[in-house]
Amino acid sequence: MRVVEEEEDNKEGFQIRRVNSKFTREDLVKMGREKLAAWKSDSKTALNTLNLKISHQIHKIANKEKAAREVLEATVAELKREIRHLSREKAEYQFEVQKLLGVTNNLQDGMSRQQDLVHQMKKEYAELLEEKKKVEGELKSALAEASNVREMLT
Repeated sequence: MRVVEEEEDNKEGFQIRRVNSKFTREDLVKMGREKLAAWKSDSKTALNTLNLKISHQIHKIANKEKAAREVLEATVAELKREIRHLSREKAEYQFEVQKLLGVTNNLQDGMSRQQDLVHQMKKEYAELLEEKKKVEGELKSALAEASNVREMLT
C-alpha cells in the first residue's frame, strides 16, 4: 500500500493534513474478506441470539400448554367424578321414586278397597234397616195379634 501525505494551510491558518491512500487489488480483496468474515460472524451471533430467543419462547409456550393441559385434565377428572356422583344420586332418587310410587299405588288400592267396603257396608246397612223395618212391622203385627188373642182369652 502506498500512502501519500500532504500538508497545507487553509484560509484561517490551520494546518490540514491530507492522506491519499492507494490500495492495491490484494489489499482490497483482503479487506473485503475481513469485512465479509466480520459480517458472517456478526450474522451468526445474531442468528444464535435469535435462535436462543425463539427456543426460550417455544419453551415458555410449551410450559404454558403443559400447565393448561394439566388444568384441563384435572377439570375433566373432576367433572367425571361429579357426573358419577350425580349418576349414583340420580339412581338413588329413582329408587326412592319407585318405592314412593309403590306406596302410592298401595295406598290407592287400599283406599279403593276401603271405598268398596264402605259401599258394601252401606248397602248391607240399608238392607239391615229394611229388614229391621220388616221385622218391626212383623213384630207389631205379632204383638197386635197377641194382644187380640189375650183379649179374646180374657
